[in-house]
Amino acid sequence: MLISKPVKNVFLMGETGSGKTSFINLITNYCRKGELRKPKISIPTKFHKATENFDHDENDVTDSKTSKTTKCLCYSFDMGDFILNIIDSPGLNDTRGKEQDEINIKLILKTISDLGQISAIVVVVNGTNQD
Repeated sequence: MLISKPVKNVFLMGETGSGKTSFINLITNYCRKGELRKPKISIPTKFHKATENFDHDENDVTDSKTSKTTKCLCYSFDMGDFILNIIDSPGLNDTRGKEQDEINIKLILKTISDLGQISAIVVVVNGTNQD
């Protein structure tokens, strides 16, 4: 008899450039037992290539002035007693304009609806933003 583990879905939201990717890479490094000199990376960045076999959908990671994430993607981690799903989402206040924000919001709402159950929504805020 196959017994499935409980699933915890954590949905990330925030403005473009707020640190959602960095947060996911931090969780990846922790869950996959990465090291300071040999980090485990889910999503490539300007400074690190991806080391884990996750799908990602990042635009040009070397351009810090443009939005990177274009769709919602799930990063799953086996925590022993449960499965932790971190769901990344496109940033709000997208650099491509208001029309893209409307597309992103519809995508976010559809993804949340399709999940069925969410354990938490984490709003990532850029602490250096003075606006």
